Amino acid sequence: MAEQEFTTPSWLNNRFLEEVLSYSGDNVTVTGREAKPAVPRGQNYLSCLYRVLVEFSMGRRSFTRSLIVKCYPVGEVVQMLCSELDAFDKERTMYQKTLPDMERIFHRATQLAESLSTSKSLQCPIFSARSFHTTRVGTLILEDLASQGFVSVPRQSQLDLPHCLKVMELLGKFHAASIALHENKPDDVRRYKERLFIEQKRDIAKYMLEPTLKTLAREIKTWPGYERFAKKICNMSNVGVHRMIELFKPENSAFNVLNHGDFWITNIMFKYHSGTKDIQEVRLVDFQISRYCSPAIDIIYFMNTSPQEEVRLKYEDKLIEEYYTSLVSSLILLDLEDKVVPLQMIRNEIKDKAFYGVIIACTIFCNVLADDDVIPDFSKLTIASLLNSEGENPMKQAFSGTLFREQFQKLLLKFEREGLL
Repeated sequence: MAEQEFTTPSWLNNRFLEEVLSYSGDNVTVTGREAKPAVPRGQNYLSCLYRVLVEFSMGRRSFTRSLIVKCYPVGEVVQMLCSELDAFDKERTMYQKTLPDMERIFHRATQLAESLSTSKSLQCPIFSARSFHTTRVGTLILEDLASQGFVSVPRQSQLDLPHCLKVMELLGKFHAASIALHENKPDDVRRYKERLFIEQKRDIAKYMLEPTLKTLAREIKTWPGYERFAKKICNMSNVGVHRMIELFKPENSAFNVLNHGDFWITNIMFKYHSGTKDIQEVRLVDFQISRYCSPAIDIIYFMNTSPQEEVRLKYEDKLIEEYYTSLVSSLILLDLEDKVVPLQMIRNEIKDKAFYGVIIACTIFCNVLADDDVIPDFSKLTIASLLNSEGENPMKQAFSGTLFREQFQKLLLKFEREGLL
């Protein structure tokens, strides 16, 4: 694959970085910087990500620090979607207010448990990276988790069972912390409303979803023995938006939490114990589509994108139980035993929202398994081409990949057995 063209934005200069690093009152002088793309194409769609290694001095002392600079994406359609989702304002609030509040709630509860000698050895979680203050609109500055030893698992490798269990453990804590925050500051959690699959944006959601499903249907039509699914997927495109709008309504869920919203392998990072493959910590990134709704949304998104095929097909129940154990133990630690729900309620939520898994498998899963040279490039997608459902769709090549076809065919059969298609 040809090298990505890369140009550092003109505003990403020494003066800007000095303002960022001096915000806490330190007198910082930036003496050098090196910027490069933070992630390969296909791991980020609603922003441009830069990794910036900054050399700076404070008085007579010299330092280096690696930062992640996240700014508005390139491309007509992704910019429109970013605006409709309120992606940057939402994520800024997540990093600067909501995530720190959730972590403080856990920290206080852990300290209290230890003082009473009732600690259940629950680690106080850190959910994500720290953010730095900036007044620049449409820009986030984050600490670079890679500089602390965190890495991403290559998306095509997908996650094995130990990784998935650790992820579900953290998700249970994340959801529990959001329930605790909602108890104290309900508006701070309910502000994360669904921004796309709502009645007021039905047409926009339709334009985003239908062309992709129709492109997928045309590809499936060429798969011997699976032709019947092409018509089912095509028919689904006509009712998909309506069903998505209904399942995202908080009032249609047994209970609600703050969901990460984009909970798949590329937004999860791992740190390992030195010299081993034993997972020490897990962190989450990218909170641009966080939403207050059923906890099933994050679980379903993850299950239909990120586990290795064997894990997805054989260990779904085990992963749900791991999530539930973490959720319950966290709620008890946070003195919210009255908020504990039966495991069956979680299972019912996942079953009730299962159609979301079909949509995620049809629209996101191909990006997990696609080769680098066929990852969709949405920066070149225009609104006019999007409206032309018969035109070339950026997803077409990703749908034709061998890895995707082999695993997706098994998912189609599973969805058929479950009455979802």
